[in-house]
Amino acid sequence: MYLVRHFLTQARLSGIRALAGFDNGVLSIGPDQLRDFVDDMCVNVKAADITLLAAESLLPKDGRQVEGQTFWNRFANVSNQRKNEAQKDLVDLRAASRSTR
Repeated sequence: MYLVRHFLTQARLSGIRALAGFDNGVLSIGPDQLRDFVDDMCVNVKAADITLLAAESLLPKDGRQVEGQTFWNRFANVSNQRKNEAQKDLVDLRAASRSTR
């Protein structure tokens, strides 16, 4: 999990750098630099994905209960909750980014 956190932190920082490269919706950095930020973000997200897949292969496929749900049902529910939280946080981050310009 520490590796996943590291990769996601690095991806977030690259995303922030990419977003900072826009001024009122207009690209204010070179396209090569923007591409580098986005590429780095994608590599870090994929590295987090690979790390999670490795951890996932160690988990039970069925029969385990978490808060009264099978592991995978609980996993799906928590996953959906986290994605909803992420969408809200990204909306808030975009709004904050626009208000500081």
